[in-house]
Amino acid sequence: MFYGSFAGIYVRLEPRYPVTIVPGVSSLTACAAAAGLPLVQRDATLSVIPATLAEDELVRRLAASEMAAIIKIGRHFAKLRRVLDELGLLDDAVYVERATLPNQRIARLAEIDPATVPYFAMALVCRGEAVR
Repeated sequence: MFYGSFAGIYVRLEPRYPVTIVPGVSSLTACAAAAGLPLVQRDATLSVIPATLAEDELVRRLAASEMAAIIKIGRHFAKLRRVLDELGLLDDAVYVERATLPNQRIARLAEIDPATVPYFAMALVCRGEAVR
């Protein structure tokens, strides 16, 4: 239930029905593992930023982040790409879609066609790190 769609459903169901939550791997850690990127190390901090935010808020939060995972990028991809380019972070961004599934795709975000971005996609931005 880490930024997951089920959290909203759970809040509605739990008062009326018995619900068992099974812990699992979050999309955030699955994407980082699939891309072979450490989320954070030592004293670094990680920002989890929804791409659904307004463009100026995305700029503000990404500018202040050492490492960022941008979630919910689907239909917000073009906006995110503009923001990353404006901040000079486009080359530091890795795109991951459908992590852990047979059809997962990992690429530099700059190489992705916005028309092909599905709901299950995330961007990882590692300042100063070598990205694949």
